[in-house]
Amino acid sequence: DKWLKVEPKARLYLPALGCFLGVPFFCVCVLAPNFYVSILLGLFCEYLFAECWFGPTIAALQRAAPPAAQGTAQGLFNTLTLVGNLAPAVIGYGLKESSYELPTLLLVAVPVLYAASAAAFYFAADATARAKADAA
Repeated sequence: DKWLKVEPKARLYLPALGCFLGVPFFCVCVLAPNFYVSILLGLFCEYLFAECWFGPTIAALQRAAPPAAQGTAQGLFNTLTLVGNLAPAVIGYGLKESSYELPTLLLVAVPVLYAASAAAFYFAADATARAKADAA
């Protein structure tokens, strides 16, 4: 909230930053030779950073949508979340149909998807700022 006072795009920059910061911790999770390091350092920190997008995204979505369209916007957002939840099935299919090992597929797929999410948050922040400026 303090950052939002000096940077109006912070609401969506925060999830973008979280996506980028989640990547190295995800790599620790997959590559750590010790289960406890993998879970306590890797997975815990990955979730802490990379999953910080939900609240700010809902807030930005509700703020951007007109009152009459907020329910529809929320429904579409939930549909996108459902589509994103298909990623494990796609990775499973890739594992079955290729000679790659699961850690290798995960080390490629997850960072790529996090980077795509970060880019989407970044561009959404800019588009929201431009729309506000055009309306003023």
